[in-house]
Parts: sequence; C-alpha cells; structure tokens
Amino acid sequence: MSLSRKERERLVREAEIIAAAEKLFIVKGFDNTTMDEIAKAAEFTKRTVYQYFISKENLFYGVIINGLKRLFSYIDNAIASGKTGFEKVHGIRWALNRFVKESPDIYRLMNYTQYIKSDPETIPNHQELMKLNSRLFSLFHQVFDEGVADGSIRSDFKMPLGVFSLFFMTTGFMNRISEAGNIYTERFDIDIDKLVQFTFDMMDDFIKAAH
Repeated sequence: MSLSRKERERLVREAEIIAAAEKLFIVKGFDNTTMDEIAKAAEFTKRTVYQYFISKENLFYGVIINGLKRLFSYIDNAIASGKTGFEKVHGIRWALNRFVKESPDIYRLMNYTQYIKSDPETIPNHQELMKLNSRLFSLFHQVFDEGVADGSIRSDFKMPLGVFSLFFMTTGFMNRISEAGNIYTERFDIDIDKLVQFTFDMMDDFIKAAH
C-alpha cells in the first residue's frame, strides 16, 4: 500500500525531529534537554514538534523505538540465518553486541527508560515500546524452545527460569559493557572484544547439548 504525499511528509518530519532529539539526548541527557532545544536543532517551531510528539517523554520513547527497530533488524537477520535453536540464541547475542558496538549511546538511553516517571497511559509511544520489549524476550524464549526441541540445547535446561536467567545475564552484561566496559578492560589490560567472546562462549558451553 503506497503512502500519500502528506503521509510521506509526516514520516520525514518525524524522522528529522527524532534525529535531532537523539543527538541532544545523547549529549545532554533526558532531564537536561528541552523541547525548545529540540525544535531549534530540528529547524521546526516548538508548536510543530508538539504536533508530532505530545511531550518530551513521548519523543524520548520515539527515539528509543527507532533504536529498537534497528536492533530488531540485526536480530531478525541472525535468527533467519540460524539453522538450530542454539545457533539462533548465539546469533541474538551477537546481534545485540553489534548494536551496542555501533550505537552505545542509544543503548545507554534505552536503559534510562526505567527512570521516566510520567504516567505511561498519557504517552502514546509507551505502548509500542512495551510491545517491542516484550517481543525481544519472546524471541529469546522462542529460540530456546526450538533448541530444546531440535536437540541443540540441553534437554534438562530449565524453562522458563533458565531463559530468564540467561536473558538478564546477556542484557546486564551488555549494559555494563556499554556503560563502563572500557574502564575495566583498560585497567586490567583486557581486550573488550575478547572479553565479550569469552563470556558468550561460557554461556554457549552451558546451554549447548552434548553430542
């Protein structure tokens, strides 16, 4: 279905506002960025910005949604290229690592969403964000199910406790890498890519079925 000219123009303007907001949120943080600054950076009036995003919170979630869509493009490709459930779990981890390496600032912004205190019911983009977050865990759970079923993941792997545990270990580890990884690796003279490889290998060894 083709979009009308008006719809295309709206999408372009939304993208321009999100791009301007993303840069400011990265540099100044959510609390220290104003809608006036975003409007100026996007070269729109503040009134125009509010026509597309009813609040700063809604715009912040729009930035995060934009980032999550990029992450999902990596994850979907990784899942499509995996032949077994184990390979797909492995691929999801490396897709996340790729995203964190390419967009560490966006990943850090994603972790800030828990500190937004406005009522979610008043923020249109909040519902879409929650759906995307749920999809991420659902995909992780789905590929583990596939791996147990096809024999590539240990048959005694505890579901769903094991999935929750490894999901939080993976995302928590990547959070620390994005926030302070270089501080630790430089202090102890450790290559950060080797640290990620070692950690993911340990996780793989734990879940992989013996053959």
